[in-house]
Amino acid sequence: MAESELFGVVTHLFVALKRKSGRAIDTVWAAQNKEYAREVLRVARQYDEPDMVRLADRFEELMLGVMRTRPVTAPEAMPEAEVASEGRSGRYIGLLR
Repeated sequence: MAESELFGVVTHLFVALKRKSGRAIDTVWAAQNKEYAREVLRVARQYDEPDMVRLADRFEELMLGVMRTRPVTAPEAMPEAEVASEGRSGRYIGLLR
């Protein structure tokens, strides 16, 4: 396991939890103690936010070796009628602005 990736994921999870709930976690302890990591995961999954769930899944995979299989969904494309109504050309670069 890449320790830097583990700390990166747990730090992102810290920020997400702090924003959503005002709760702070000990990132170092979460990356070292499996029991505390499970509690962090339980709290993070209470909010059912897509980004937080994704981070919790990755943290669980890195820390506990548990792989979750969730369906990957692609973002919905903007229909051409909406693109035209907004005065954009519909080209890829036009949608980035």
